[in-house]
Amino acid sequence: MIYERLIKIINARLPRHGAFALLEEKTGISARAWAHVWHGRTKPSADHLEQICLLYPEYTLWLMTGRTSPEAEQTSPDLEQLEELKKTVGP
Repeated sequence: MIYERLIKIINARLPRHGAFALLEEKTGISARAWAHVWHGRTKPSADHLEQICLLYPEYTLWLMTGRTSPEAEQTSPDLEQLEELKKTVGP
């Protein structure tokens, strides 16, 4: 389940092309290691999870537990997308 949430964050926040190279640049974890995780060849390590939490702290609670807490500024990509849609559609 954490794996699926990690992939959702990567897909939501990073460009389709060059995501792994960008993650390598920002985290110090090789692009190859990120690609292996994304493709399901290996499970994400504690280092992968820590680095994503440092890059996107607003997703930490959701990544680790599947829960959100908007009052604590803890959200998920889906909740953010819903909020953006609400702004577009209006009241």
